[in-house]
Amino acid sequence: MQYLTSYQTNKRTGKMSKLAHIFIASLMVSTLAGCKAHKEHVVGHQISHPSQSHPISVSKKPVYLDLSVPRGSAGLTATQVDNVRGFLSQYRQEGSGKLVISAPSGSPNEVAAFKALKRVRSLIKSDGIAYSAVDMTPYYQEEDPEPPLKISYVRYVAQAPECGDWSDNLGDDSRNGYYRNFGCAQQHNMAAMIENPRDLLEPRGMTPRMSERRHGGWKKWVNGESPISKRDSKEESGKVADNNGGGE
Repeated sequence: MQYLTSYQTNKRTGKMSKLAHIFIASLMVSTLAGCKAHKEHVVGHQISHPSQSHPISVSKKPVYLDLSVPRGSAGLTATQVDNVRGFLSQYRQEGSGKLVISAPSGSPNEVAAFKALKRVRSLIKSDGIAYSAVDMTPYYQEEDPEPPLKISYVRYVAQAPECGDWSDNLGDDSRNGYYRNFGCAQQHNMAAMIENPRDLLEPRGMTPRMSERRHGGWKKWVNGESPISKRDSKEESGKVADNNGGGE
């Protein structure tokens, strides 16, 4: 009787073991299927990244400053001098290529334009812009009796993508993937906030290192002195000052 009970128990245990194996196998299959679906979902997200679906285009755009030079004027006004200085500052920050100066030639205000050109050249020199970075070209304009003195340069411009495509039905998307307008506002804001769009094309050059400390250490080493900084025992003591005026 005891043997039969033990046999029935073992038989029941074996049946439960088979059920457990079947359950574990089905669980593993569903887990692997879920991983595969998740992998496909991630791959789909990578293909539809906002930087790919809403790319920022970078192009070059000319920037102009026209200086009015009426006939009989003697150079630039104070306001025009400030405008030229601000324009040169912008050129040093965002300019690409050379600074171009176009002066009218053969017009009634040619003499006044030449005086203004002379003043502009002095401002360029005082601003530290190299002469090799400047191009000067004459131009003739018959329609205008007093054509302006033109200063121009080329800068990089980031063009934001067009947003507002809500043609997708977000309520009927079983995959919960990216819709057409997803990330467009972010790309649009990035294009508007970036300081120099040229950074999207290439990294900036490294500025020269500061060598004052290195020069001082090298000078001490050449003179046979120790390059180690001297310590001040009073500053390192950490003693609290007596505020009662009694001294030590």
